[in-house]
Amino acid sequence: MIQNIFSHYWSYGPLQTYLAVAFSFLLILPYMWYWTRESDKTRRMVLVVIASGVIIVPASIYLEYLVHNKIIYQALFEESLKLIMLLVFIYLFRIDKKNIIVYGILIALGFAFFENAIFALQPLSESLTSMGILLINRFMGATNLHILTTGLISLAISQYYSSKRSRIFLILVPVYFVTSVVLHSGFNSLVSGNSIIWYAFAIIWFFSILFVCLKYSYDLSVNHEVFQYNKFSENIYIFLIIAIGVPLVASYFLSIV
Repeated sequence: MIQNIFSHYWSYGPLQTYLAVAFSFLLILPYMWYWTRESDKTRRMVLVVIASGVIIVPASIYLEYLVHNKIIYQALFEESLKLIMLLVFIYLFRIDKKNIIVYGILIALGFAFFENAIFALQPLSESLTSMGILLINRFMGATNLHILTTGLISLAISQYYSSKRSRIFLILVPVYFVTSVVLHSGFNSLVSGNSIIWYAFAIIWFFSILFVCLKYSYDLSVNHEVFQYNKFSENIYIFLIIAIGVPLVASYFLSIV
């Protein structure tokens, strides 16, 4: 049965696969830089965490196949697998609790990278431009979505540890998890209708900006720093440049190819 599930992906040639992987990896680089630019982790560790997100994608595909790819189960399985991988790093590798959010986001980037590469294979068989358009759409939507949902769960876990395991913040973990599943399944439902895809993007961008604000506030409280408007606005501006500017530039280059 497993061979039947994945046989579709194995039918593409090596050149198509390499191109899909290469373009997908290029598209996560801006986010990788943004979320790790103030981190003390080495490049090797960053790649290891991203790889951990990659390896759970086949498990997700298998589980989604068992439930006939129903939207609510897709979101539930994907968010659960990313959370499990994050807990592995927390409890087995005993990572610094201040870095939980970054680890969660890197796992999400690994998941998004491999998922994007898989989605890119089909349009790549039609044309390079078709693949580029699909990857740009996934960069603006699905990649942001994975960062947001896993980031929210990671934020709740980080707040739990930074509050010396307060029960109040422990309650936030399942609350943020359910919120992430609802956002994920809602986004998938919206993008299934092409006429409202931009509404889905707008919703994800709004919540992503809210998450950037929440993370900045959390960092201030953990590091005992004073609010700095310049640094706060800089975080928002850089995020918007990446989330909107990068796809616009990529679209321009695709138009002249």
